[in-house]
Amino acid sequence: MRLYISQPSLSPQIRKLEETLETPLFVRSSRRVQLTAAGRTLLEETPKAPAALEQAVQLNRVDEARDTSCCRPHSRRSTRSGHY
Repeated sequence: MRLYISQPSLSPQIRKLEETLETPLFVRSSRRVQLTAAGRTLLEETPKAPAALEQAVQLNRVDEARDTSCCRPHSRRSTRSGHY
């Protein structure tokens, strides 16, 4: 897989991601770099993230619409003081 990013700029980003996830994503040797099990899982699951996020946003909008439709203020106000 090619990322078309220079290695010096990518390495700190990968290191920061590994620190955030608290797990190594690669096994590094002098000749090779291989994904760890965590790295393979991240590679498989990451493409699903944008769709899952969009679904969560849509579900939240539906929930908000449902929650507020029952609680909208009435358009008529009582003329009697203290009663709404």
